[in-house]
Amino acid sequence: MDSEQPEKVWLPIECNPEVFNLLALRLGFPLEKFSFTDVFALDDEVWTSMMPQPVVAVILAFPIKEMHKGLRETIRSGLTEEIESKVCFIKQQITNACGTVATLHALLNLADHIDSSEFVEDSFLAKFTKWENDGDKKTSEARSKYLIASEELELIHLELSQEGSSEVVECTSCHFMTFVAVGDTVYELDGRECKPG
Repeated sequence: MDSEQPEKVWLPIECNPEVFNLLALRLGFPLEKFSFTDVFALDDEVWTSMMPQPVVAVILAFPIKEMHKGLRETIRSGLTEEIESKVCFIKQQITNACGTVATLHALLNLADHIDSSEFVEDSFLAKFTKWENDGDKKTSEARSKYLIASEELELIHLELSQEGSSEVVECTSCHFMTFVAVGDTVYELDGRECKPG
């Protein structure tokens, strides 16, 4: 982030599929294609019998722990740049934007299932994908700057930070990240990291 630009701080959004669905809708995603739902267990029986199919992305909320940092750095150190060319990854540079970044990671990596032309015309997603596909391949840093500069996205996020049943707080110790299936591979997209895993 440029040293001249002050850090943006947003209110966090609630970990709630209704909030994620409202966010996706406001971003311009056609919910009749896919929607968010709660995951109550990860065992095969629950996954196959109770979850709407196909499952193409999962957003995970978890407490931020220092002990995870070293493990995650070790895992990512062996990854190649080739992964970044297969997914749309956004480095999170706005405090408390992890719910929105995780949602964008899910919605922007569904090319196997939905064409970007199906996004609502003139919506944030339509404009972002037009920018993404216009000219040179975009880096995670360039995508981050696009998000920082987007007043539209900031207003959508602010609106959704007021939704849900939890009290609105300015500081949280939880974080959202996304697992998304692209082709035959599941990728971990965590905006706090420098690259996908």
